[in-house]
Amino acid sequence: MSCASLCIVVVGAPTVGKSSVSIQFVQREFITYYDPTIMEAYRRQEVIGHETVMLDIIDTAGQDEFVNMMHPYFRKADGFLFVFSVVNRETFQHLVIIRDEVLRVKDTKSVPAVLVANKTDLQNERTVPEGEGRQFAQHFFRDHHVPYIETSAKMGTNIVKAFHTVVNEIKEQKRQESTFLNALSKGRRLSQDWVRVEEVEIPQSLGASEVPSSTKMATQMKAGMGTQKKKKKKKGWSCVIL
Repeated sequence: MSCASLCIVVVGAPTVGKSSVSIQFVQREFITYYDPTIMEAYRRQEVIGHETVMLDIIDTAGQDEFVNMMHPYFRKADGFLFVFSVVNRETFQHLVIIRDEVLRVKDTKSVPAVLVANKTDLQNERTVPEGEGRQFAQHFFRDHHVPYIETSAKMGTNIVKAFHTVVNEIKEQKRQESTFLNALSKGRRLSQDWVRVEEVEIPQSLGASEVPSSTKMATQMKAGMGTQKKKKKKKGWSCVIL
């Protein structure tokens, strides 16, 4: 039986434990020694929310000199784990650079992602408080937050949760895009349900052939989701956001 295949890219500065996180998830064990990673690929089948998915996991290099080599994997990725070490503040701050590079390469304002605070087994050496990490996650992307999860690859704490959470983030984005396109395909017939009209930007992840030529479009909300106002039918494109 075939199952959905998703690509998850693990990014972060050197020494944050990206390889340990990836191997702990795939093999359910902690590796104490390995060579610095340029790029490693893993595959694991998981059952998440009653659905079987095949996860292709890309463990990327943290060194700046290899960043251009990672661009093809950024473009291919369905979702990302942004990993930092709670015992190294520089790795926390460096995520801004990595995030901006991912968004630049994918030409978008946000991606399905989880912010992963690793090495929580070293609490006595901690330099990034949990509250600061959670606050960063709330504003990780300009238009929305990302889930924040504290992990220990050594102890296996919350590793599975981190990967399952990013899969759910990917599914939610796909659901929203599907809803958007289905509404577009129904066209003017949906305008009967207008109760409130506002303008929204078209998601950059949609192809040019899938949306109207205008960079903005009217959206319509179903009755009961806002202050009700009767609107006459208008020509042009309309969309219900469910």
